[in-house]
Parts: sequence; structure tokens; C-alpha cells
Amino acid sequence: MSTNKAKVNKTMEVMNPPADSVDIYSAEFITEIKKHSASIRNELKKVEGAFNKIAFNLYWIYKNEGFKPLGYKNVYDFAKVEFGIAKGTCNGFINVVEKFGKRIDGKLTEEIDDNFKDFKSSQLLLMTNLSDVDLQILSADMSVRDMKKKIKELTGKETEATEKEAEQAEATPEPVDVEAVEVNRQTL
Repeated sequence: MSTNKAKVNKTMEVMNPPADSVDIYSAEFITEIKKHSASIRNELKKVEGAFNKIAFNLYWIYKNEGFKPLGYKNVYDFAKVEFGIAKGTCNGFINVVEKFGKRIDGKLTEEIDDNFKDFKSSQLLLMTNLSDVDLQILSADMSVRDMKKKIKELTGKETEATEKEAEQAEATPEPVDVEAVEVNRQTL
């Protein structure tokens, strides 16, 4: 048992080294920074994948009225009660699939169209109401803030409905999980 405690303490030392004992220019410290940065990049890829999986699964339930046999009157009530997903977020997921879902011979696949696969979920949420012509002006390397400005220029109006969804997706990598935690906290 003391061996496990020693491992935990050693891990905590590595994760939280005292500021005065770290040489920020040492090769070991730079290696640690790169390791943690790679881990963050890897987890962010998982978040985007989770967004797509949630979106396509909710879309399937929406299109096939899978909420009805479970006693819900619509997909929004289903998503709220079952997963803590707000109506606007659920609508955002469905809109992303409808607008950017890849289709082969008219049938929807469970992936984002190749033309939009490099866009982040927060960007896709902003772009759901744009025309195909306007979409060509935006690129995946644009920040959400820059996209909002460009969309305002293109459409002459704020992106109010989707702006809240995009901000939520950008601020919280997995908005569904955060909302579910909030619902669970309230019911406990």
C-alpha cells in the first residue's frame, strides 16, 4: 500500500513541480512541455470525434422518431432528460448533420463531408445557416471570432442563434458532458 502512495506523490511532484525548482530552459522540462502539449492535442481530437458521434446519433433518433417509443414528444425533450443537452445545443447538433453530413448516392453517412472535415465543431455550428456561396469564403484556419465577423459582413446580421451554441462549444470542449454534470448535480 505504501508503494502506491509513493507513486501518487511522485506523480503529483511531476505534475505540480515547485516553481523555484524548475529550470524552464532545461531539456527535460521542454520534453515535459511537449509531452503534455501532445496529450492536449490528442484529447482535442477525441472531443471533435465525440461531437460528431453525438450529432449523428441524435440526428438518427430525430429522423427516426426514436424518442417516441420512450415516451418523449420530441427529440429536444429526449436529449434534455436523457443527457442534459439543452434544446439549442441539440438543434445545433442536428443542423450540423443536416448541413455538413457526408452523403453518398443521396444517403447520409455518419461522417462530416470531406469539404468540412477540417472545421471544428464550434465553427460548423456558426456556419449552419450560410449559403453554399458564403461557405466558400470561410476556412478551417479562421478563429471563431473571425468567422463571426465575416458572417456578419456576409449576411448583414449577427449570428445570434448559432453564436451562443458556438461559444458554448468553444468554451467547453464537450458541452454535453458539462450539461449532464449540471443536471446530475441538481438532482442529487
